[in-house]
Amino acid sequence: MGWELWHWNGKKWSLEKSPTKTVLYSVLATPSGDVYLAGGGGCLFRRNSRGGWTDLSDPKVHKDTIWKMKEFQGRVFLAGEHKLLVTDGQRLTEMKVPLKGSKSFMALDATANRLWVAGDGNVFKYDGQSWTRYLCPDNDPSN
Repeated sequence: MGWELWHWNGKKWSLEKSPTKTVLYSVLATPSGDVYLAGGGGCLFRRNSRGGWTDLSDPKVHKDTIWKMKEFQGRVFLAGEHKLLVTDGQRLTEMKVPLKGSKSFMALDATANRLWVAGDGNVFKYDGQSWTRYLCPDNDPSN
């Protein structure tokens, strides 16, 4: 069974050759023209404006599913459920979130000044320098 990758050029759809047979869960087009694909088994691919896919996957860093991606401050952040990952377009690394307590990373979004990361019972805010945790009231032991 193959997975399909489609491209919309503004007028019509075209079937593209996928760089993997692994299931893909996330696609991200950046303002610079790069396109990222991520999914099962920690797969991560980048295609730049010159074409061709570059495999940025690194099983030493992450080998579980990558669910979502978002660009923030020139880097692409990736939600890997139990790890928050980041790439500069050349290599994949883990982004350590220096906050105590359990953490999970399932969804991402960003404004110009903030990266927002949601997981099981937590929301994290990152301003490029420091992290803040917002605990779901149902999970707050002080309530």
